[in-house]
Amino acid sequence: SISLDIAFINPEEMDAEDVLASISTHSPYITFTDTLAFLGTIPAQENILFEGLFPFTVSDSIPGNHIITFNITTWLQQDQQESWQSAFNTVAYAPQLSIKSSMVLDAQHGNNNGILDPGETATLRFIIENKGQLASDELTMILDAAHPFVLSDNSQVQLQPVAAQGQRHADFQVTVNERI
Repeated sequence: SISLDIAFINPEEMDAEDVLASISTHSPYITFTDTLAFLGTIPAQENILFEGLFPFTVSDSIPGNHIITFNITTWLQQDQQESWQSAFNTVAYAPQLSIKSSMVLDAQHGNNNGILDPGETATLRFIIENKGQLASDELTMILDAAHPFVLSDNSQVQLQPVAAQGQRHADFQVTVNERI
């Protein structure tokens, strides 16, 4: 959960009493657990920092470079007809993983033509690329050979985190039945 530290300014000549504030966003990746804050009194001509406001969570599926606009409305409890609006933007950073390429490595137990042939054991190598702004967590890649004549010696590979703008490879050993 993330919360915000926000400074509220009272530029008026009189204290603002019983001040309330609410927050909203149109981002589908943000979920607030509390959108209302009672700020109390903000003295005239003062700037007060409030910490831990408007707790929220961010979806694991948020894309990198997603701009989030937060809208804040402030009003006095005794005069809800008059309100003040403000907004600020922030950019989300996230990993952005994709399979950049794949290849068949069949030099050791095959004919080195880069193609899975009947009776051959080879390594399927997948290059995983992170075009995002943050490193990924550790990854688990699973190979599901949908054909009954292709067997995988290791259908699951654990990968260390992929650095931002970095790459890793995952290798799967497969054997193709001679009768395919």
